[in-house]
Amino acid sequence: MFFDPTIVVLLNAEDESRLAAMIEAGLAAEYALATGSLCCDADPADLARVRDSGRAAHEEFYLGNLRMVINLARSWSERAGVAAEELFQEGCVGLGWAIQRWDYRRGYRFSSFAWQIVEAAISHAALRRCGMIEASRFRMRNAMQLRRVQERLEMVLGREVGVAELADYLGRDPGVVAETLRLTAPSSLTDDLLAVLPDDGNEPSDDLHAELRECLDELPRSEAFILRCSYGIDEPPVTRAAMAARLGMSVSTLRRVESRALGRLRTLMTEADAA
Repeated sequence: MFFDPTIVVLLNAEDESRLAAMIEAGLAAEYALATGSLCCDADPADLARVRDSGRAAHEEFYLGNLRMVINLARSWSERAGVAAEELFQEGCVGLGWAIQRWDYRRGYRFSSFAWQIVEAAISHAALRRCGMIEASRFRMRNAMQLRRVQERLEMVLGREVGVAELADYLGRDPGVVAETLRLTAPSSLTDDLLAVLPDDGNEPSDDLHAELRECLDELPRSEAFILRCSYGIDEPPVTRAAMAARLGMSVSTLRRVESRALGRLRTLMTEADAA
């Protein structure tokens, strides 16, 4: 586990206000010591103690809100197929930013203010790292919402749900649904992976396909097997439903594993081409 939330105590409203006031006083004391702008009756030793207390309060405040970061990182990890540890780091940056901006005098809880800031940092990292940099955050959120609806229907029905069926269920235009879903599910391995390599206007060469197979061999065996079966590379193409049943997992879990494997494969191919 990247962080054990049981090692810290959750903060109540009084704790948050108290710690925030200490942080604010500590920053003021630190500024006074650094610039020499001391009040006539201010003792540098007292200011140093206030500064140290502010730093300790900041650490306590930060640790006391890490459970929120963990919950959001795990949630987005499941949605985007990105490692929760990576998203946790991004969320920690967002948490620090939220602490700097929160004004405890306004009377609302810190979590109410910080949740959206931390989620924005994590979601942006998740969408960026799952390989869809060119799409706006709004479009990617919409695509992931459609994908979750599709996965829930597949779990209920026990089979794959196509675009037409999903569009009919949602009452939306099938063309729009299909275009949106392409943001989270590449239509072909060649289109999704080879697009990151230099485009000379020609069909992919045999060397490029050989490079693709070499990169597949560097992936974990289970992920490489799923990609080979999904796209018919040295294996007969298999539907997700059949592959999920064969591997003993749900279709939604298979999608997440496939998405994670595609991200790793894109990285490997980009690095191989740069070398």
